[in-house]
Amino acid sequence: MFLSSRNRWILFFSFLVGGSITGSMAYFVQGTNFGFEQVTISAIIAPILVGSIAFSTITFFVLKNRNLLVTRLEAERQVSADLERMVEVRTAELQEQIKARKISEQKFRDFALSVADRFWETDENHNMISCTPPVGRLGLPMDDYLGKPLWEIPFGDTESVRWAEFKELLESKKSFRDFQLKRVFPGEPDLYVRFSGMALKDEDGNFTGFRCSVRDVSEEEEAKRQVDYVRERFFGAMEHLADAYILWDADEHFVSCNASYREIHSGVVDLFKPETTFEEYAKALSKSVWSHNLDDSNSAEEWAAKRLAEHRGSGSSRVTFHAGVWSLVSKERLQDGSVISFHSDITELKEALLEAEFANRTKTEFLANMSHELRTPLNAIIGFSETLNQGVFGPLSNIKQQEYVKDIHESGIHLLDLINEILDVSAIEAGKLELNEAQVDLKKIILAAIRLIKARAEEDGLVLQFQVDGQAPVVDGDERRLKQIFVNLLSNAVKFTEKEGAVSVEVQRNDDGSIAISVADNGIGMSPEDIEKAMEKFGQIRRNKGVEIEGTGLGLPLVRGLVEAHGGKLSIESALDKGTTVTVVIPRERVTQ
Repeated sequence: MFLSSRNRWILFFSFLVGGSITGSMAYFVQGTNFGFEQVTISAIIAPILVGSIAFSTITFFVLKNRNLLVTRLEAERQVSADLERMVEVRTAELQEQIKARKISEQKFRDFALSVADRFWETDENHNMISCTPPVGRLGLPMDDYLGKPLWEIPFGDTESVRWAEFKELLESKKSFRDFQLKRVFPGEPDLYVRFSGMALKDEDGNFTGFRCSVRDVSEEEEAKRQVDYVRERFFGAMEHLADAYILWDADEHFVSCNASYREIHSGVVDLFKPETTFEEYAKALSKSVWSHNLDDSNSAEEWAAKRLAEHRGSGSSRVTFHAGVWSLVSKERLQDGSVISFHSDITELKEALLEAEFANRTKTEFLANMSHELRTPLNAIIGFSETLNQGVFGPLSNIKQQEYVKDIHESGIHLLDLINEILDVSAIEAGKLELNEAQVDLKKIILAAIRLIKARAEEDGLVLQFQVDGQAPVVDGDERRLKQIFVNLLSNAVKFTEKEGAVSVEVQRNDDGSIAISVADNGIGMSPEDIEKAMEKFGQIRRNKGVEIEGTGLGLPLVRGLVEAHGGKLSIESALDKGTTVTVVIPRERVTQ
């Protein structure tokens, strides 16, 4: 601060010095020469007490005229006032800091009291120096044991080995986490406690003690025991399960398998341990079983890669054959990401199926052979009856003979149609149906099929309708087989439609370029069960009165086989007393225009 009056000036400045200095006003270094004129330098030392800390102020004055004592005193009063304000500000700041520290300490105490843990602190010799109040079963009144190490406090019966380990842990003077002890109390449940501690050090790195927490984990341990109990019972039951099973965790490590599985895969039983991954297991297993499994793997490595891909998928099933046993392998991914596989022995079932397939092939071959054997005499019967009916060798003697010859001819034609259907179905089942493909005008063959059933439709007063959406399509296919498809569908529609009903055929192009041909009627219709039965070989449905419809029940199965032979699809929509719509879809690849 600088004060001036009529060329008289005074310059003073102050320092606030902490400590416990006491004293009073003093003068020193008077008459110092600064090179331009003599001046007087004075200093004032004033003690100030802030809280429990003593401060001193030192004020230096440079006086041009030592007689300006009044001016100096005014300056001293100004300095004193400034110091008082400074002390007030500093005091307020310290009070705020003290208040904030008290709030922080209270928050910590509140948090400590609100949790299920107890917190305690030790000195460098592991003696207890503080502890939070009791919580739940952690009810030991620690005030009675302050100054003692934890292992000297009597609280339940604890294994001496674990106490020794805990003591050794503390004496290592390193932070630790989740050290668990069990304390036993007569007539009470066991108490499981878990300790965690942080090692404290001073500025020089010297160990000063621990700050620790202790938690009651008895409920957690009880839950674990319950889980272990259920797990033990589950795996005990699975061990004696007739089906083989194996379980892998979410990280693809082995968990468990039962005796049946170990017996089937005895060659890799050494791999059934927790550190084994599924990939390691699949590679080892592939060397002994891949060549016996019914898939298209060309090598053991390829087989192992397929098994690994299946394992990492959501779920799958497949049939395997190993060591003379047929197995159905079903794999499921559980909610936690683990995977369980069941291997069910289906050897008896598979053998029965193979026998059934063999019997079916034998039957098919028999029917085919017999059908061929029957066609020769049938052709003779049809030819001779037609000759007699036409009077090639002269007229028949009476009308009855004419009627019988006509019946023989029609029966022969009908029987030949049935035999042809059986032959076609047998060829389809044997995979030996051959198509004589050419460019086929669908409109042409559908009109030809309509002409064949028109007479019967007119007898029942049925209306036949035909509609083509746009230009008539041309497809690659077997003309005779395609015509056979629509003759069968139209015959069924007429057969199951009551008098004065309607049958329609509609051809339209789908958005994907395929062709859909629908044959619809408003006849007696079918239930879902009827549809399923009608699609079976020799399956026949009945009218409402229980009267069977004539035929072999091969019509729809034959149509489906012929449609699929052309790469198409067959679908049926029907409802009782409302009618039936059968739709044939020919794929885009066969449509030429």
